[in-house]
Amino acid sequence: MIELSNISKIFDTGFNQVNALSDIDVKIDQGEFVAIKGPSGSGKSTMMNIIGLLDRPTKGKYFLGNNDVSTLSDNKRSLIRRNLFGFVFQNYNLIPRLSAVRQVEMPLIYRRDKEKRKKSILALSKLGLAERISHSPVKLSGGEQQRVSIARALVGEPKVILADEPTGALDSKTGEEIIQIFKSLSDEGITVIMITHDDSVARKAQRIIEMKDGMIIEE
Repeated sequence: MIELSNISKIFDTGFNQVNALSDIDVKIDQGEFVAIKGPSGSGKSTMMNIIGLLDRPTKGKYFLGNNDVSTLSDNKRSLIRRNLFGFVFQNYNLIPRLSAVRQVEMPLIYRRDKEKRKKSILALSKLGLAERISHSPVKLSGGEQQRVSIARALVGEPKVILADEPTGALDSKTGEEIIQIFKSLSDEGITVIMITHDDSVARKAQRIIEMKDGMIIEE
């Protein structure tokens, strides 16, 4: 389970202080599909960065299971991030010259996994890309590129998927296909936390956390 307790995040710009998050309390169970919704500047991306151990809170505690990870060393946080989380981005973050299978292998290279090719092909096949493993991004549609991105996030067998506006660059039909993938992952017990500003996308999740001005206004 993910639990944020009294989390605040303040950014110091040098001229003033910006309260990006203020006294956030939230719990997310394993296997939930949760949408974090809000306009630009609402704090949703800051909250996702804290959940994904990409940033630290200024105040408060962050529990993964029963462990407070908010004060761990950078090395320990990095290890947990690699083993526990998978990340999906709006613009796919694919390397232009690499084939789909090599894109998916990237997280496993850092782990020195000897079965990286086998696992990557399986991840792509699970997402309907068995015939596209040798294609570079330029030869793939937007939806196919996002599925490669999801396969890359899944290949390390994470417990949590963090998706930042994953349908933002896609048409509605393709976006719906991506949402269905997330629903299937949730059914398998993987926690999916999706950031979106789109009401229609957020409503596809099991639960919506709505944010404004760094605070949760509805849950």
